[in-house]
Amino acid sequence: MLDHITEPVKQAKQPQSTKQDRILRLEEVTQMVGLSRTTLWRMERKGAFPSRIPLSSRSVGWRSIDIENWMKNK
Repeated sequence: MLDHITEPVKQAKQPQSTKQDRILRLEEVTQMVGLSRTTLWRMERKGAFPSRIPLSSRSVGWRSIDIENWMKNK
């Protein structure tokens, strides 16, 4: 049935980055950056901190890669 397939199956390419991007919740972000949630939201409104991502109607998170990049560049 599959006699017409002559090429070997190729492995899917892995992403370039070895770091795993995950979603961080507010408590984890405040501990990482050493700022209060009020300060984070103030800075976010001014464009000085990464934007949060809505997770549901009542919760938000931040991409870990965005927070790590912000910490490196601040």
